[in-house]
Amino acid sequence: MSAIAIRDVTERDAPQVAEVVRSGVATLRETYRPRPGAALPALPPRARLVAVRDGRVVGTVEHFREGDRVHLVGLFVDERSRRCGVARALIAELLGRARALGARRLSLYTIRESGNVAVFERLGFQVVEEHDDLYMASDRHAGLHEAYMERGT
Repeated sequence: MSAIAIRDVTERDAPQVAEVVRSGVATLRETYRPRPGAALPALPPRARLVAVRDGRVVGTVEHFREGDRVHLVGLFVDERSRRCGVARALIAELLGRARALGARRLSLYTIRESGNVAVFERLGFQVVEEHDDLYMASDRHAGLHEAYMERGT
């Protein structure tokens, strides 16, 4: 298996990024989906990184700076490339960029019932706060819980 390269997204990446996001969202939709009529909070402008292996985009994450942290949004790995170090490589790149910016931590939100809390814990994040999620619904779970997680840089 070849090395994973992390870089800023380009316009040429758009179709492959869309496919990685589609794959990731499809997996999440097995657990939850937006509540009808729920308006998600607006986010500031974000930058996007891609993970590339063998010339193909296999992962992506958006991020933005907020105070002393870099916040991650929508970290997705193509289902065929999961458990191969793609998310770890994206996080490692974000850690380096956050340090260079003087940010002290990375942060993110995730839904506990998706199983992603454990994934992010393996990547060095800890749950800082958790509450009932108001924006998502599930056919599998009576209630969903949003976890706010952080990791020092």
